[in-house]
Amino acid sequence: MPKGARLLSDEEIAAIIRHFHATAKMASRIGFDFVDIKHCHGYLGHEFLSAYTRKGKYGGNFENRTRFLKEVVEGIRAEAPKLKIAVRLSAFDTVPFRADPTRAHDHKLGPRRMLESRKLQEKAGRIIP
Repeated sequence: MPKGARLLSDEEIAAIIRHFHATAKMASRIGFDFVDIKHCHGYLGHEFLSAYTRKGKYGGNFENRTRFLKEVVEGIRAEAPKLKIAVRLSAFDTVPFRADPTRAHDHKLGPRRMLESRKLQEKAGRIIP
């Protein structure tokens, strides 16, 4: 973690979840048909999926790491039962991309092998240049 940063407490996380519920209820009341929960691309919900070492009820085992999303969805269903729910969920977790200059070609990010493979396929007539 960056210097000076701190983890949210379980109580702070529960308060955030309650804000999701209240906001969804408000959206339903003013006429929205659905809400879209971002659980991807490094948003807060996505961060819990890889919280293997986090202590408390939002980290560690699979059940705890998925608890945030489960509690958000359950509360929305309870507070706004007619509201449809979409979830953008990252299917996997990866280390952020870092270009490898030893594998780049002409200062482009793609690996040389990709370019070489394409050239071989063009020669074989599989790809039209």
